[in-house]
Amino acid sequence: MSRVVQKNTALPVTTTEVFTTVFDFQREVRVLVYREESCLSKKNLLLREFLIKDIQRAPRDVPKIHITFTINFDVILTVTACNKETQSTNNIVITGYRSWLSRDQIWKMIEDAKALNVQDDLMRLQYHSELDFEAQPQPEAATSSQQPCQSYKAILR
Repeated sequence: MSRVVQKNTALPVTTTEVFTTVFDFQREVRVLVYREESCLSKKNLLLREFLIKDIQRAPRDVPKIHITFTINFDVILTVTACNKETQSTNNIVITGYRSWLSRDQIWKMIEDAKALNVQDDLMRLQYHSELDFEAQPQPEAATSSQQPCQSYKAILR
């Protein structure tokens, strides 16, 4: 998960980040776009998701996927993912996402996130510990030609 646009950022704003694959020979990446009120994605509002396909077959960390987030004056969010090697692109446009929640619901989410901040920190620490463990070298016999689709979670704060 990566926080892309900070809360109270002046509009219009455009941000680009470069992501890569986590599996060898990964052919697609799922991009999830959330509205964040908590550091844990499961507690946030999923706005939209899409796939970027036709990634070149390469070892992990080799393909580079550029994901651009643009929010204009009308608070219309455009997310574009581009694989520079294969020129494969995909994008989504999110309009009116502010109206999905009332002001009271938004403030309740913020207050809940503040109240559960310690619990969130513990869960984040556990998550990063699991990632560190998974990053350890694995035996060669455990590899497979079919790898699951890896997801990137983009956060709008």
